[in-house]
Amino acid sequence: MTAKLIPYIKQNKWGFCNSKKSIIIECKFEEITAFENGIAKVKFNGTWGIINEQGTYLSRGVYDSIDDFQDNAAKVQIAGLYGFIDKTGIEIIPCEYNFAYPFVEGYALVACFDPLGIDESASFTCLINKYNDYVDVFRDYECNHILHGDSNSHFSDGMLVVDTDSKFGFINADCEEVIPCIYKEADCFKDGIARVKTNENKYGYVNKEGREIIPCIYTYISGPSNGMLVVSTDSSYGVIDTNLNTIVPLCYSEIGSIGDGMIPVNLNDKWAFVDCNNNQITRFIYDDVYGYSEGLAAVKWVDQWGYIDKTGIQVIPYTYHEVTSFANGTAKVKLKGKYGIIDKTGREVVAPVYDFINDYCNGLAAVRLNKKWGFIDKVGELIIPCKYESVTSFENGIAEVNLFYKRSDCDLNWNRKGGHFIDLKGVEYF
Repeated sequence: MTAKLIPYIKQNKWGFCNSKKSIIIECKFEEITAFENGIAKVKFNGTWGIINEQGTYLSRGVYDSIDDFQDNAAKVQIAGLYGFIDKTGIEIIPCEYNFAYPFVEGYALVACFDPLGIDESASFTCLINKYNDYVDVFRDYECNHILHGDSNSHFSDGMLVVDTDSKFGFINADCEEVIPCIYKEADCFKDGIARVKTNENKYGYVNKEGREIIPCIYTYISGPSNGMLVVSTDSSYGVIDTNLNTIVPLCYSEIGSIGDGMIPVNLNDKWAFVDCNNNQITRFIYDDVYGYSEGLAAVKWVDQWGYIDKTGIQVIPYTYHEVTSFANGTAKVKLKGKYGIIDKTGREVVAPVYDFINDYCNGLAAVRLNKKWGFIDKVGELIIPCKYESVTSFENGIAEVNLFYKRSDCDLNWNRKGGHFIDLKGVEYF
């Protein structure tokens, strides 16, 4: 379904039109985003605000930047200081923080500091709620990983990673220390457990009471997958479950991604599959493998890729130079330098003629041919011809395309250099 309002460019200014190209919101903005849940971000006279589908400003157009909404709040910036607005445009947190991370589970991490480094009392990191109440100021924690943008710098599963003296622990939403800062590394909590690493470089998992439910005795431990974890001691790998039962003994040189109850294992640089009872399903003959997905596994033999079923029988011949795992009944394959798509019988849904194929979104996949981009449908028909220098995937029935300019991920102004939007039928809105 095509979006109700579509970004439209006229004389280098952006506005919004309907599917008949009738302008609904005047083309007067320097930059815009597509509407999402009735809200669009717009830039006018150098600053950003948000509008509704009637073109009415919900927030003041005074911000240097507005991030996407997360947990019903969006981070905004004025003169290098950060705050938050809600979806009605109200500034729920004033722009007064030097650092701010998105709201998660009703809380956001923020920080202030003295830029001259003179007044240490002016520097702090704290957890706030959406009323700008300080849940606590972390005077007892250094929180260097937070200030440096560590990937674990957010509230998750009711817990937050904190650090002091380069050691990590956890506090809860009331800023009560639940697990002391004794670990060399700590990941965020997920589903009630978190991976930790000791000073002896051993990994395990703790629960929210701080009990090591999986002891820190492993040199490697993966995240849980269907209740199973890949573990290693020294150079041997095996699989355990979250109850510490051994699924696969520690006897393999490598273990791949577990899928469909099947486990890829490696010995002497060759791969095979075992089941969850450690019964060997295939011989150790494969140069590479992908985990099972939708009942099939991609396997590489003598430099060619094919697919086997869960009994180890080859069902799609070793033909291809590159492949992906199956998803929604199809997989991408590469043959003689060109990409196509096959189904689970090996039938070519899309002949391997394209330089590249992206994933399907809204029923269409972007394809590149002779350095130009277009879109195909799920039966392989070219719905939108390959004529664009760059495209994005479809979302809510529209995609950004550019006839003249190759988009750079770091170029926020790319759509001012020949870009516009199209719908699922290829209608161009400019």
